[in-house]
Amino acid sequence: MNCINQCNICNKLVVSTSVTVVDDTLVINIPTPLTLYYDGCDYCIFVTQPLPDTATVFMPVVVTIGTGTTQYPLLTCNCTPVTASMISANRRYKVRVITTPDGGSFRVLSPLRCSPANNVPGLPVVETAVP
Repeated sequence: MNCINQCNICNKLVVSTSVTVVDDTLVINIPTPLTLYYDGCDYCIFVTQPLPDTATVFMPVVVTIGTGTTQYPLLTCNCTPVTASMISANRRYKVRVITTPDGGSFRVLSPLRCSPANNVPGLPVVETAVP
């Protein structure tokens, strides 16, 4: 799908219906499609709601569909999880649906904001003693 950055509405535009925090996860809900969100197809998810104040910087982001509770991870183009600090409201994200035998994910194809580093400095990880 070639996205045209104009104010035209296409059949691949998906407008979020809610953005909530559930069990330390940022959940973007999108409407149930008339057919399916097909494997390998590109869509544009427009996040219209503000991120909740309870969202934290490193909170993972998932997508739910309609009234379903199945959570589909939102991943970057290199398959790392998108965190709350990487997205914002009133922005369009080009994604591709990737399915597996038992689920799937939404892979973001458009640029994302940089996220603060949350990595350990090296391996092996030094374990801290529990008092």
